[in-house]
Amino acid sequence: MFMEYLPVILASPLFKDISQQQAIRLLRCLAPRVITGEKGENVIDAFMEGEFGILLEGKIYGEKVDFWGERFIAGEITPGGVFGEILAGLPRQTTINVRVEEPMKALVFTLSRVISGCGVRCEGHGRLMKNLFALIGLQYFALQERIYYLTRKTLRSKIIAYLSDQAKKAGSMTFRIPHTRETLAEYLGADRSALSRELSAMKKEGLLDVYRGSFKLLAPKAFLEESES
Repeated sequence: MFMEYLPVILASPLFKDISQQQAIRLLRCLAPRVITGEKGENVIDAFMEGEFGILLEGKIYGEKVDFWGERFIAGEITPGGVFGEILAGLPRQTTINVRVEEPMKALVFTLSRVISGCGVRCEGHGRLMKNLFALIGLQYFALQERIYYLTRKTLRSKIIAYLSDQAKKAGSMTFRIPHTRETLAEYLGADRSALSRELSAMKKEGLLDVYRGSFKLLAPKAFLEESES
């Protein structure tokens, strides 16, 4: 069942530095199950308490939906990405959604089994645990990063802070972002039309160039000054 998706599993950060042979043994030991979902469904509805997953195919978004149906995007997950690892150690949290954007299939693990194993310490199990803790740490910093963007005073300063960080991560003034215009607006807590207007204005001012999901910062000094202010 898992062999078809073994390349995706091995490329997942949860299986970093784990060999194919070790991964196969771990999968037999941990006995994860496979779930599927269609566009618009909430993946968390298929989860039991204490579970988390690796996306095998499709695309999903972590989001929070308020009482009026307003969505706030927390992040995008693509194949190989891990999701639900923070919630797995908490009582069932129904206010968090994991919405299917493209028909998906995921491998679902039980946290207690990952921690305790099956009585026989599988080779690679220690590395898997380290990878899981590292992922939880990265999620913490990702949340801190988003809080930083959301607390900027203006929409332009939010855009500049976000794009500056993306350029630093890419190591280049030209880069792609993991968002559509709609999801970027949701991620930054902005109206999509307002975001589009601001990006157009910044392009006219010679600050950046943009084509769909690709950006090029044309005035990096201005971005640096604004992002540090």
